[in-house]
Amino acid sequence: MVQRIDKELLLKRSEHNDKELSTLKEIALHQYDIEKIENLDVYCRNLEILLLQNNQISKIENLHKLKCLKYLNLALNNITKIENLEGCESLEKLDFTVNFIEDITCVASLKNNIHLRELYLVGNPCTKIEGYREYVINTLPQLKVLDGQEILKSERIMAKQDIEEIVNDMPEIKSSYDDEEEEEVDLSKLTIEERQQRLNMSTKFTPKSRLNAARELAALKEAQNPKKEKKKVKKARPIFTPDGSKVLQRNEGKYPFQFTSTDKLLILEVFISKFLETSLIDVDVHPTWIRVNIKGKDLVLTLDDEVYCDDNNVTCERSKCSGTLMITMVKVNKSKNGEFYLDKDLEEDEENIDERERITEKNKPVDIYEEKRRMKEEINLNKKLEQEKKKKAQEEKEKSKLGRRYAKFLDIEPSKEKIDIANIYENSKKNRFNRKVDTTSYAANGIQMKEILPADIEPSEDFVDDPDVPPLC
Repeated sequence: MVQRIDKELLLKRSEHNDKELSTLKEIALHQYDIEKIENLDVYCRNLEILLLQNNQISKIENLHKLKCLKYLNLALNNITKIENLEGCESLEKLDFTVNFIEDITCVASLKNNIHLRELYLVGNPCTKIEGYREYVINTLPQLKVLDGQEILKSERIMAKQDIEEIVNDMPEIKSSYDDEEEEEVDLSKLTIEERQQRLNMSTKFTPKSRLNAARELAALKEAQNPKKEKKKVKKARPIFTPDGSKVLQRNEGKYPFQFTSTDKLLILEVFISKFLETSLIDVDVHPTWIRVNIKGKDLVLTLDDEVYCDDNNVTCERSKCSGTLMITMVKVNKSKNGEFYLDKDLEEDEENIDERERITEKNKPVDIYEEKRRMKEEINLNKKLEQEKKKKAQEEKEKSKLGRRYAKFLDIEPSKEKIDIANIYENSKKNRFNRKVDTTSYAANGIQMKEILPADIEPSEDFVDDPDVPPLC
């Protein structure tokens, strides 16, 4: 069976991107015996790296919409001509190693790919033509590397000088693969041994022979190992316990979640990737439990309060920035005794008339969006109050620190003494000269002190004028 590039194969090869095809940057489709390039321009328009080596592709097609493509690998295929790559504006690297490109002039179709820096044509018949390297260097001046070798300035100069002779001496090339004819054999009539012998026979190395060999090899493998198609049926895990009394909670995808509860609403937030398609999410709400299926993995949770499960009382929203899924449910109103208003039969007497009126007011339909708006306003108000409290506490703390700092600097207790600002300088001079000086530490070091006093200030009572003490200076 021939492998095609379909959505199933692309999803299989995009697991590294959570199977999100619209944002896929790189995909490897090598060794699948693919015969045609298709569907990449439909599902994967943002591709930057495309690996298609070792397949059976005979023509370059359906790539003109891949404007972001930077690297294309088509090595070991059946390509005979370089074409249809003008639309790939961002192309930087091309690999055509071991193909069947004979006409060297087809590289001129890459002139408009101004960002092209590397080109590989090793193993193609065109590389045997005399002057092949000079012709490619002159035709594609934007190239920096050809067949793994850096292009030197001297090579560019020589190529410009010899280009006329190379073009004049270049032989006319006729494709030797167009008129190729081979006998068609019905493989279904051959035995497995005959098929093996046919594969071991030597044939010409041409695109058609290579394609036929790949098909015969695939048919031989199927004949040797017939596979029975088995449908993989995933066993559904039970939601309730065997006796049906409890819900079995589980989080198969290990998605983080949180509940937010208000007087009327119960909100469940599930934090999932923003790249996940919304079509892969399914929500099932029940009065006492909820099930969210994400990519086939269940998130089953019980609810603390009973909720309505109809469409009017349940909303599902998803953030475009973070991808978070928000499920908002309306709670069922309860009486003081814990019974539901909708299920309670009240007697029509004078005592219950007022209660009946109160119940009907509460049973009015809840506007979910209005409740959300109120909840956000309450949250914002609480945040402002907390910020104001913190600000006041910080100001009080700074004031207390400032008061302690001044009290420490003045060496007094502000609550007990009053500061005479007018005479603060006179008081400080008196305190300075009335202080006792401890001269023991200086005498121990052989230093003698002499107190120098101004003439207008009388010395203290303890002052001793010792004439034996020499002056300090």
